[in-house]
Amino acid sequence: VKRPIDSISSSFIKKDVSGFMKRPIDSIGSSFIKKDVSGFMKRPIDSIGSSFIKKDVSGFMKRPIDSIGSSFIKKDVSGFMKRPIDSIGSSFIKKDVSGFMKRPIDSIGSSFIKKDVSGFMKRPIDSIGSSFIKKDVSGFMKRPIDSIGSSFIKKDVSGFMKRPIDSIGSSFIKKDVSGFMKRPIDSIGSSFIKKDVSGFMKRPIDSIGSSFIKKDVSGFMKRPIDSIGSSFIKKDVSGFMKRPIDSIGSSFIKKDVSGFMKRPIDSI
Repeated sequence: VKRPIDSISSSFIKKDVSGFMKRPIDSIGSSFIKKDVSGFMKRPIDSIGSSFIKKDVSGFMKRPIDSIGSSFIKKDVSGFMKRPIDSIGSSFIKKDVSGFMKRPIDSIGSSFIKKDVSGFMKRPIDSIGSSFIKKDVSGFMKRPIDSIGSSFIKKDVSGFMKRPIDSIGSSFIKKDVSGFMKRPIDSIGSSFIKKDVSGFMKRPIDSIGSSFIKKDVSGFMKRPIDSIGSSFIKKDVSGFMKRPIDSIGSSFIKKDVSGFMKRPIDSI
């Protein structure tokens, strides 16, 4: 008798070619788990992506998480396997000139972490922006967060030092048209937060993406998280607003043939 959990997916668990019963969790993806070429059973989580985990050229099985991105993790030139997180950026982590492996976070920005002129390694966060941390005119080292944006923190017109977070974007925080100072987080994106057409101030997080949040066709304001991806959340054919998480993948969640909405995680 099949176990109750066996019916979690749309079909029942079958035996694999070896005669062993597949585990119920094996059917979480759109197909059952297969053995890889070595004869080992792939782990159920291996089917979360659009393809199964393959062995790399060394014969080691890639970790399931390795397929979350658009390509598998490769070994670096030293022969060490890159960590899965290493592919979050547009390029893999390389060793720096000292022979040390850069930490994965080092590639979040457009360039890798270099040693500063004193010979000390800059901290990874130092490269989030387009330039490295320099000493200010007083001789004190600016805090690493100060370089998240493309320029350093300056005093504002009142003589007060802006907070380091104020330079996260490419320019400093200005007062908005109402005379109120925008909050520092407002400059996280490449431009400042504007009021929307209704006169309400967009929330600061709205500028995290490359464009501002717009109202959808119903007149409702999209939620800020809706712009994290490359396009805004649209309503589905039923008129319901897709949930923001629905756009994390490259396509939106669709209803399945039964009329039920697929779960957002389905598009990971």
